[in-house]
Amino acid sequence: MLVGLWLTPFLLGRVGQHELGLWLVAGQVLGYLGLMDLGVLAILPREVATASSDPTSTAPGGLVSSLVAQVRKVVRLQVLGLIVVCLAVLWLLPADWRELRMPLVLVFAAFVALYPLRVPGAVLQGLQQMPFLSKAQFAGWAASSIATIGLVLLGVGLQALMIGWALGMAVPAIASWLYLRKYWPATLASAGTQPVAEYFKRSLWVSLNQVAQVLLTGSDVLLLGRMLGPAAVVPYACTGKLITVFANHPQLLMHAAQPALSELRASESNERMATVATALTHAMLMMSGALIVVIVAANHFFVNFWVGPEQFGGWTLTLAFAGMMLLRHWNIATIYTLFCFGHERQISLTSLVDGLISVGGTLLLVPRVGPIGAPVASILGVVLVSLPLNTRSVANDMGLSFGSFVARLAPLVIRVVCVAGVATAGSLIVPSDSLVGTAGLVLAVGALYAIAIVPLAWYGPVGPYLRLAWPLLDRVARAEEDALTRFGSGARLDRWRLVFAQVRHR
Repeated sequence: MLVGLWLTPFLLGRVGQHELGLWLVAGQVLGYLGLMDLGVLAILPREVATASSDPTSTAPGGLVSSLVAQVRKVVRLQVLGLIVVCLAVLWLLPADWRELRMPLVLVFAAFVALYPLRVPGAVLQGLQQMPFLSKAQFAGWAASSIATIGLVLLGVGLQALMIGWALGMAVPAIASWLYLRKYWPATLASAGTQPVAEYFKRSLWVSLNQVAQVLLTGSDVLLLGRMLGPAAVVPYACTGKLITVFANHPQLLMHAAQPALSELRASESNERMATVATALTHAMLMMSGALIVVIVAANHFFVNFWVGPEQFGGWTLTLAFAGMMLLRHWNIATIYTLFCFGHERQISLTSLVDGLISVGGTLLLVPRVGPIGAPVASILGVVLVSLPLNTRSVANDMGLSFGSFVARLAPLVIRVVCVAGVATAGSLIVPSDSLVGTAGLVLAVGALYAIAIVPLAWYGPVGPYLRLAWPLLDRVARAEEDALTRFGSGARLDRWRLVFAQVRHR
């Protein structure tokens, strides 16, 4: 995150605001290319996780290898379609974006070449190999960052961003293929004679949902770039940078939990699913609320210090981003739960209508109120369509009424909104160039949030999981004391080896 934040002013100074704006727009063009997936890879982790409840699923001829064979057959056809679409995009590229043409050739070539290697990563996610996937992603990020910085310093310009992006995609994809081939070779051994019609039928609803997600999260910068120009995209993106970066972390909680939820669905009762899903929703909203109160308090100072006051879009835009993030996180938690219960059709239809309202609202509001129209339109979409419909369905699956389910979340949401209001008022009072004042405000609202939320966390649905985790932390502390007693403070490597060995043993 720190390197990513440093890269923006670095690129602004060496690539230029216009070219950086074009790259931000190009990123959303790639999002539209991802629609060619048609949901085939999107549902593979869930299908693999559900199948893995059977111990023989990863054996030769098992269900996982059958799934992989089906997907690889579809992917080969998708690659041909991707080539056609990429050529069409290059042909129809607007004349004022001609600087993008050659860099996009590199990006499209890498996207098409690496597309089949997305299958191993999806399989490993379904097998819940999260530690390896995290390491592979980190290696890809490191290669991408080093290449981007080095090539920009050499004067390569916009192409440096494209090459760095390609490396960031290639490293984890190749690593996942090698890892799967080494430890689960049977999953790649099937000849691929299985019919794909049934699998493809299940994936089409997810494909429709992917269209909706591109409308929801992959169109605001593209629309602003066309209506206000690429240069106007940069202040919008900089003002929402903290929201964009940190919003991924609560989502990663649900993303990492999805395979386990799918496995629970195949082996546990609805009551058990309801308990886990409720706890995950509370945990995600608690994380989201913590991010909101800190970002609202610090965003003005952060943007001024980071890229300069001319790139700050205003506190109202910050507040709109924060409100959008909280509502979207709530909706994402319900979507993941519905997905594990098999409600692909409802998720797809509601998300599509939500996306159409968000895009239509953006087109109507941005010319009248400026960039803030984009997050406001997204708020309208989720409040009017997705959140009420999805929440009602989750409540039904859990055997609850809509009112009683919302009542479980209301105390948490009310506390988040109240503390965010205090943070907003403080951000208007504290000077935006005062480091001491901003730090004091962040500490104050952070303490207030902790006072408001910790009792709910400890005694609410998340509480049982926290109480299970607490003894583990105590074991780590006691193991460290034992290691210090045996080895002394100087033998750090041996001490930590002993700590981890004792914790594993216990």
